Amino acid sequence: MAVSHDTEGPYRALKAAVELELADAWAEEDPETLPLQRNVEHLFTSHPVHDTDIDAWLKEYDGYDYKAKRWIRIPDAVVEADDLYEPMVNIMRDIVSQFQQRENIVDGKVVQRRAVLDTHDTANPLKSLPGISIIASGGGCATNDPDIPAVVTYAQISDIYEGKLDADFRASERSQLGVYAREIFVQQPTRRFVRATLFTDAVVRVLHFDRGGCFYSQLIDYHDKALFFVKLVLLGTSFNETHFGRDTTVEWNGKRRSIRVVGDDGGGDCQFDVEPEPLFFRRTIRSRGTVCWRGWFNGGVYIIKDYWRAEGRVKESHILRDLLGVRGVGQMLAFEDDRTTVENLRGLSMLSEPLVNRIQTRIVVREYGETLEKAGCAHQLLRAVRDIVVAHRHCTLRLPEDKRVLHGDISLHNLRLADGAEGVYGVMIDWDLAKRMVDVVGGKITSSDLRAGTLAYQSIRVHLGDVPGLPHLRPVDDLESTLYVLIDILFGFDHNGVRLTKLPPTLEMWLKSPNPNPAHLADSKRSILSGSRIRFKLTRFLCEREVTTFHALISTLSRVVKRRVDAVLDAIVEDAPIPHPEYTVEEAEEDYTAFLDALEEAMKELEDGGLAGPYRGIRVAEVSE
Repeated sequence: MAVSHDTEGPYRALKAAVELELADAWAEEDPETLPLQRNVEHLFTSHPVHDTDIDAWLKEYDGYDYKAKRWIRIPDAVVEADDLYEPMVNIMRDIVSQFQQRENIVDGKVVQRRAVLDTHDTANPLKSLPGISIIASGGGCATNDPDIPAVVTYAQISDIYEGKLDADFRASERSQLGVYAREIFVQQPTRRFVRATLFTDAVVRVLHFDRGGCFYSQLIDYHDKALFFVKLVLLGTSFNETHFGRDTTVEWNGKRRSIRVVGDDGGGDCQFDVEPEPLFFRRTIRSRGTVCWRGWFNGGVYIIKDYWRAEGRVKESHILRDLLGVRGVGQMLAFEDDRTTVENLRGLSMLSEPLVNRIQTRIVVREYGETLEKAGCAHQLLRAVRDIVVAHRHCTLRLPEDKRVLHGDISLHNLRLADGAEGVYGVMIDWDLAKRMVDVVGGKITSSDLRAGTLAYQSIRVHLGDVPGLPHLRPVDDLESTLYVLIDILFGFDHNGVRLTKLPPTLEMWLKSPNPNPAHLADSKRSILSGSRIRFKLTRFLCEREVTTFHALISTLSRVVKRRVDAVLDAIVEDAPIPHPEYTVEEAEEDYTAFLDALEEAMKELEDGGLAGPYRGIRVAEVSE
């Protein structure tokens, strides 16, 4: 059993999560074309050191036998992998020293430092650090302090080196290196990729982790290919941080950071002052890798969102451009659609299955208020939900047909309080999973598009997946998700809008299961929709009229949603399926009307009881997906 001082427990849990995340995301470079190795060589062409400089040093270096093509200090045979670390660190330090990459001095001041550290026996909460860690501090986007830290964390590591006895590439080594890489992505939110090198006494294997998974090299004889090995070390210690995967448009500026946005719409550069730490980041490697920053520009407060969209998905900027001026929708200031790709970072012209190419995207939107559970009163919550549903109807039904769009990721974090400007108190944000209605109705939504979103709030139709006979998504699926958000707020938070430490079992399964089963979630939600009343206690609002009003509202909204869910389920009855009717705008209008009428009735009930305020002032808060 893990105890508080046991470091194995957290490491095992993270290792298991990484193994699951990267299960089908390991790709070996082609042995004929060697694209990863070629890409390392190409990356080095922008380094100030030249091949001739390295070759001349290798001829003179007393640690390398140029004629025999061998690093003299590396023992011929070792009993323990630990025996490799000291000689390897010494070689790497000599490389750094020879090519003057310990300190970068500008105007007489040290602004960046690099160091090669033997960290294989250094303990931390994740069991250990990598065998050898290259530390990059100061300047640019690395850290705001050029000093090498006394205590090493993943926040300062540029490249990883791990020693081993043989050249086998086992599952245990993959997961261990995956844990190290994941922690670098988490603690360095500006990383585009993480490079790791496995080495024995004879060969190295280079691993490149990015948002598509891991791309790894063939085995390389680093004695014979000493020039390549030196380049590898110099890339990890480079003062140009793009050489080891950092996004240099995010920089330190004193105790704050700044982000440079080069607008794709011809608006020129925008320089945002941003808080030193992101508001939100995804704790995974293979994913959208979303990072959100709060920033200031020309007196306005904005959210700068960086993420990696899947190739082929509709560009969020195109959606938001069509939604400019739509009340109840987060408004975009600037965007960069195609900053770089997984394909480019790997040096590939084409990715093979099962890897999915991802494209780094930057979106800048106005900052809005907190999530809806922070509403100052029950009436403000209902007003915000009502305004969001009205905006949603406008997006799916009232725009020109080719611009109509389904949000596709309605969740607690994506519905926000607004300041009441133009009479709007609720707003939808994060449209990166949105789908054009013409594509939805036309059957052009892929399996991955269907599954994308926040599992806890997905509709039953989404949970059912790709089953023959099932209809395409409809606006009511987002309305169903809105109902689940409302249920979460009312029964999952206390009267101050603070998340309950002990949730009702249903919400516990929706929100906290580490790997929830979609079929189980669908069954749970069906039971909620089928009941005349939710059987657990309403905790967000406590007065009798509020409790009565919300229970009646949830029952009514459940009936609105249930009739559409029943039609979906009827379509997949094995012995006598009932074909689902074709989608019509009239059907969607009927759903919106029923949903909005229920909200209006609940608002009037509160007003009649003198419970129409006070509204809470809008305060900016943490942002998520």
